[in-house]
Amino acid sequence: MSEEWSELGTNLANYPDLVYGEVEGLNHEQMCYANEEPPWARWSMDLQIRHIALMTPVWLSMRAGEMLLREGYTFPDTAGLIADLIDSGIRHVPPEAAGDKKAVVAFMRPWAALCCEIIERESEERLRALSFTYYTDPDASRPGDPHKPVDYHRMSIRLHPSGFSEDEARPGLFHLEIGAVLRHIYWNVLAHLRTVQRLKLRQGLPLNNELPREGYLTLPEFYDL
Repeated sequence: MSEEWSELGTNLANYPDLVYGEVEGLNHEQMCYANEEPPWARWSMDLQIRHIALMTPVWLSMRAGEMLLREGYTFPDTAGLIADLIDSGIRHVPPEAAGDKKAVVAFMRPWAALCCEIIERESEERLRALSFTYYTDPDASRPGDPHKPVDYHRMSIRLHPSGFSEDEARPGLFHLEIGAVLRHIYWNVLAHLRTVQRLKLRQGLPLNNELPREGYLTLPEFYDL
């Protein structure tokens, strides 16, 4: 296993602790701070970490799920809950499923472990060979989001060195390798955790981690205040 994949595995194993380390000790008022402008401040820190908890299971069990099941992987018990939330248009793990910060981070851990299991079990060649397609309606939009969902995927194509592409004949149909998906999960964690940091800075709170400028964080709109 190359240094690139070993490092990614370590980062995926550690991301629940990275998230918790940034919000540990914050009170309810600080966690719930949000603002209409700029758009990235519309979700509070509480919603940011609840979305991080949702992202990994969405990618692994819903988008890559058929392929991973075919390869013999199993999903944590919360996979059914995630499917129900997405079907209902909910984009955060709700308080009924994870009441506080520690519970939200605990929700993340088995999914982070599944990411690591994939990296440990598959060769580099298999991380590129295991692939699937995922469709996003190019015209779909979300309330309060300045970008369409398809826009984020198209940004990602420019950021990933390989493994993430859009079908030339069918706009919105994306071809993904599982290795790229694992990299993308980590980049999503960093992006939302940077937004947590930006919300802290707006409240005059100190930051606890220096995040690597990878993926989305190479773009000023995801990093700068």
